[in-house]
Amino acid sequence: MFRFVPFTANDVIMVHSWLQRPHVAQWHEPASLGELVRDYIHPINNRFFDMRVHCATVSENQTGERRMAYCPSCAHEVASTETQCPNCSASFAATDGWKPLDAPPATEPQTRGLKWWQKVLWFIGFYIIGLNVTKHLGADAVTQFFSGVAGGFFGAMFMNARARKRQAKNRAVTEDA
Repeated sequence: MFRFVPFTANDVIMVHSWLQRPHVAQWHEPASLGELVRDYIHPINNRFFDMRVHCATVSENQTGERRMAYCPSCAHEVASTETQCPNCSASFAATDGWKPLDAPPATEPQTRGLKWWQKVLWFIGFYIIGLNVTKHLGADAVTQFFSGVAGGFFGAMFMNARARKRQAKNRAVTEDA
């Protein structure tokens, strides 16, 4: 549903930031905030021509109001149509993944833990440790292999949990400051 509302100062800021983006700037000359205010906020009135600028908004609910959403990971405000949070890069594109929330999350935002490549590196490190420990204990090759896999898996899980705790602790310290 489309709705036309009078152009406001908030819309000028949005249009100004939009005009600065590379994919728009290649087709339009960037304008200063002063030029945008002059051209869009103050109506052009004379006896031959009367122009009032309006902005078309797209709404997703029945009342015609603009709907904002919140990232379930960091509680940052995002557009309900976003596929990725601009603050924490949480992806909303997967069909079975996170979706933007209608209200800010009531609970503490989730911590992200380690990135996939960090988990792989920890797995490899703990795999080598598990392999060498069982090798020095005189275990056969199959036992060494499975001990390395188990050590790598549980070691990577442990380090991921440790990273989440550290992130939560750092968030608590910055909120108190």
